[in-house]
Amino acid sequence: MVLFGIPFHAHWFFWIMMALLGGAGAARTPADWLGVGLFMVAGTVSIGCHELGHALTGRRFGGRQPMMQLTGLGGLCTFQSAAFRRWQEFLMIAAGPLANAVLAVFFALLLALRGQQAPPMVAELMGDFLWINVVWGLFNVLPIHPLDGGQMMRVLLGPRRLPLTFILSIATAAALLPVAMRFGSWTVSLLAFLAWQNIQDLMASRR
Repeated sequence: MVLFGIPFHAHWFFWIMMALLGGAGAARTPADWLGVGLFMVAGTVSIGCHELGHALTGRRFGGRQPMMQLTGLGGLCTFQSAAFRRWQEFLMIAAGPLANAVLAVFFALLLALRGQQAPPMVAELMGDFLWINVVWGLFNVLPIHPLDGGQMMRVLLGPRRLPLTFILSIATAAALLPVAMRFGSWTVSLLAFLAWQNIQDLMASRR
Protein backbone atom coordinates (compact mmCIF):
# COMPACT_ATOMS: atom_id res chain seq x y z
CA MET A 1 0.00 0.00 0.00
CA VAL A 2 1.12 3.56 -0.72
CA LEU A 3 -0.20 6.62 1.16
CA PHE A 4 0.72 10.12 -0.07
CA GLY A 5 3.52 8.54 -2.05
CA ILE A 6 4.89 6.73 1.03
CA PRO A 7 5.10 2.90 1.15
CA PHE A 8 3.08 1.45 4.03
CA HIS A 9 3.54 -2.15 5.15
CA ALA A 10 2.12 -4.23 8.00
CA HIS A 11 3.92 -7.24 9.44
CA TRP A 12 1.76 -10.31 10.04
CA PHE A 13 2.63 -10.21 13.75
CA PHE A 14 1.04 -6.77 13.98
CA TRP A 15 -2.38 -8.25 13.21
CA ILE A 16 -1.93 -10.94 15.87
CA MET A 17 -0.98 -8.37 18.51
CA MET A 18 -3.85 -6.08 17.56
CA ALA A 19 -6.32 -8.96 17.77
CA LEU A 20 -5.03 -10.01 21.20
CA LEU A 21 -5.13 -6.45 22.50
CA GLY A 22 -8.66 -6.19 21.14
CA GLY A 23 -9.76 -9.16 23.23
CA ALA A 24 -9.45 -12.06 20.78
CA GLY A 25 -8.24 -14.35 23.55
CA ALA A 26 -11.58 -14.07 25.36
CA ALA A 27 -13.86 -13.66 22.32
CA ARG A 28 -16.60 -16.28 22.05
CA THR A 29 -19.68 -14.77 20.46
CA PRO A 30 -20.11 -12.96 17.12
CA ALA A 31 -20.54 -9.72 19.07
CA ASP A 32 -17.17 -10.34 20.77
CA TRP A 33 -15.44 -10.88 17.44
CA LEU A 34 -17.10 -7.79 16.02
CA GLY A 35 -15.62 -5.83 18.94
CA VAL A 36 -12.19 -7.28 18.16
CA GLY A 37 -12.55 -6.24 14.53
CA LEU A 38 -13.58 -2.71 15.43
CA PHE A 39 -10.63 -2.37 17.80
CA MET A 40 -8.27 -3.57 15.07
CA VAL A 41 -9.67 -1.00 12.64
CA ALA A 42 -9.30 1.82 15.17
CA GLY A 43 -5.79 0.71 16.14
CA THR A 44 -4.57 0.32 12.57
CA VAL A 45 -5.89 3.72 11.48
CA SER A 46 -4.59 5.45 14.62
CA ILE A 47 -1.09 3.98 14.40
CA GLY A 48 -1.06 4.60 10.65
CA CYS A 49 -1.91 8.29 11.20
CA HIS A 50 0.79 8.47 13.86
CA GLU A 51 3.46 7.13 11.51
CA LEU A 52 2.14 9.31 8.69
CA GLY A 53 2.75 12.33 10.92
CA HIS A 54 6.40 11.28 11.27
CA ALA A 55 6.77 10.52 7.57
CA LEU A 56 5.20 13.68 6.15
CA THR A 57 7.05 15.96 8.57
CA GLY A 58 10.36 14.21 7.94
CA ARG A 59 9.87 14.41 4.20
CA ARG A 60 9.09 18.13 4.54
CA PHE A 61 12.47 18.57 6.25
CA GLY A 62 14.37 16.75 3.52
CA GLY A 63 14.16 13.11 4.59
CA ARG A 64 14.31 10.95 1.47
CA GLN A 65 12.12 7.97 0.64
CA PRO A 66 10.24 7.53 3.92
CA MET A 67 8.70 4.16 4.63
CA MET A 68 6.10 3.27 7.25
CA GLN A 69 5.79 -0.14 8.87
CA LEU A 70 3.40 -1.63 11.38
CA THR A 71 5.22 -4.08 13.62
CA GLY A 72 4.34 -6.26 16.58
CA LEU A 73 5.21 -3.45 19.00
CA GLY A 74 3.49 -0.63 17.12
CA GLY A 75 4.78 1.37 14.19
CA LEU A 76 8.05 2.44 12.65
CA CYS A 77 8.93 5.21 10.22
CA THR A 78 12.29 5.13 8.47
CA PHE A 79 14.04 7.23 5.84
CA GLN A 80 16.55 6.02 3.28
CA SER A 81 18.61 9.11 4.01
CA ALA A 82 18.06 12.09 6.27
CA ALA A 83 20.20 14.86 7.73
CA PHE A 84 17.83 16.57 10.12
CA ARG A 85 18.87 19.45 12.31
CA ARG A 86 18.08 18.83 15.97
CA TRP A 87 14.98 21.03 15.95
CA GLN A 88 13.77 19.34 12.75
CA GLU A 89 14.27 15.89 14.23
CA PHE A 90 12.41 16.94 17.37
CA LEU A 91 9.44 18.21 15.34
CA MET A 92 9.48 15.10 13.15
CA ILE A 93 9.26 12.89 16.23
CA ALA A 94 6.63 15.11 17.89
CA ALA A 95 4.43 14.99 14.78
CA GLY A 96 3.42 11.40 15.58
CA PRO A 97 1.99 12.08 19.06
CA LEU A 98 0.46 15.30 17.73
CA ALA A 99 -1.49 13.27 15.17
CA ASN A 100 -2.84 11.10 18.01
CA ALA A 101 -3.78 14.19 20.02
CA VAL A 102 -5.74 15.58 17.05
CA LEU A 103 -7.57 12.27 16.62
CA ALA A 104 -8.31 12.11 20.35
CA VAL A 105 -9.86 15.58 20.36
CA PHE A 106 -11.83 14.82 17.19
CA PHE A 107 -13.38 11.62 18.53
CA ALA A 108 -13.99 13.12 21.98
CA LEU A 109 -16.02 15.89 20.35
CA LEU A 110 -17.74 13.42 18.04
CA LEU A 111 -18.78 11.23 20.95
CA ALA A 112 -19.97 14.22 22.96
CA LEU A 113 -22.05 15.58 20.09
CA ARG A 114 -23.24 12.44 18.32
CA GLY A 115 -22.40 9.50 20.57
CA GLN A 116 -25.90 8.98 21.94
CA GLN A 117 -27.51 9.13 18.49
CA ALA A 118 -24.97 6.86 16.79
CA PRO A 119 -25.67 3.14 16.18
CA PRO A 120 -24.04 0.94 18.84
CA MET A 121 -21.36 -0.35 16.46
CA VAL A 122 -20.41 3.18 15.40
CA ALA A 123 -20.36 4.39 19.01
CA GLU A 124 -18.11 1.47 19.98
CA LEU A 125 -15.74 2.26 17.12
CA MET A 126 -15.56 5.92 18.16
CA GLY A 127 -14.89 4.84 21.73
CA ASP A 128 -12.05 2.59 20.56
CA PHE A 129 -10.54 5.46 18.59
CA LEU A 130 -10.74 7.72 21.65
CA TRP A 131 -9.29 5.14 24.02
CA ILE A 132 -6.40 4.21 21.72
CA ASN A 133 -5.40 7.76 20.93
CA VAL A 134 -5.60 8.91 24.55
CA VAL A 135 -4.12 5.92 26.39
CA TRP A 136 -1.59 4.80 23.80
CA GLY A 137 -0.83 8.41 22.96
CA LEU A 138 0.00 9.25 26.58
CA PHE A 139 2.06 6.10 27.02
CA ASN A 140 4.04 6.87 23.88
CA VAL A 141 5.18 10.28 25.15
CA LEU A 142 6.67 8.88 28.36
CA PRO A 143 10.39 9.76 28.57
CA ILE A 144 11.44 6.17 27.91
CA HIS A 145 13.62 5.39 24.91
CA PRO A 146 12.73 4.34 22.19
CA LEU A 147 9.17 5.62 22.72
CA ASP A 148 8.59 8.98 21.09
CA GLY A 149 8.90 10.73 24.46
CA GLY A 150 12.28 9.10 24.95
CA GLN A 151 13.33 9.98 21.41
CA MET A 152 12.44 13.64 22.02
CA MET A 153 14.38 13.52 25.29
CA ARG A 154 17.38 12.09 23.40
CA VAL A 155 17.26 14.95 20.89
CA LEU A 156 16.93 17.59 23.62
CA LEU A 157 19.85 16.18 25.63
CA GLY A 158 22.02 15.82 22.55
CA PRO A 159 24.28 12.99 21.34
CA ARG A 160 26.93 13.62 24.01
CA ARG A 161 24.41 12.80 26.74
CA LEU A 162 23.09 9.59 25.18
CA PRO A 163 23.94 7.50 28.28
CA LEU A 164 21.87 9.93 30.36
CA THR A 165 18.93 9.28 28.03
CA PHE A 166 19.18 5.57 28.81
CA ILE A 167 19.57 6.17 32.56
CA LEU A 168 16.51 8.43 32.72
CA SER A 169 14.56 5.90 30.64
CA ILE A 170 15.44 3.08 33.04
CA ALA A 171 14.53 5.22 36.06
CA THR A 172 11.18 6.23 34.54
CA ALA A 173 10.27 2.66 33.64
CA ALA A 174 11.20 1.44 37.12
CA ALA A 175 9.23 4.22 38.80
CA LEU A 176 6.13 3.39 36.76
CA LEU A 177 6.17 -0.37 37.37
CA PRO A 178 4.05 -0.18 40.56
CA VAL A 179 1.46 1.88 38.69
CA ALA A 180 1.60 -0.48 35.70
CA MET A 181 0.65 -3.42 37.93
CA ARG A 182 -2.84 -1.94 38.21
CA PHE A 183 -3.26 -2.11 34.43
CA GLY A 184 -2.35 -5.76 33.93
CA SER A 185 0.55 -7.92 32.86
CA TRP A 186 0.75 -6.43 29.35
CA THR A 187 1.79 -3.03 30.69
CA VAL A 188 4.21 -4.50 33.22
CA SER A 189 5.82 -6.71 30.58
CA LEU A 190 6.19 -3.81 28.16
CA LEU A 191 7.80 -1.53 30.76
CA ALA A 192 10.12 -4.32 31.87
CA PHE A 193 11.11 -4.96 28.25
CA LEU A 194 11.79 -1.25 27.65
CA ALA A 195 13.86 -1.03 30.84
CA TRP A 196 15.92 -4.07 29.84
CA GLN A 197 16.44 -2.65 26.35
CA ASN A 198 17.75 0.60 27.83
CA ILE A 199 20.06 -1.29 30.18
CA GLN A 200 21.52 -3.08 27.17
CA ASP A 201 21.87 0.21 25.26
CA LEU A 202 23.54 1.86 28.27
CA MET A 203 26.06 -0.94 28.58
CA ALA A 204 26.80 -0.77 24.84
CA SER A 205 27.29 3.01 24.98
CA ARG A 206 29.96 2.65 27.67
CA ARG A 207 32.12 0.11 25.84
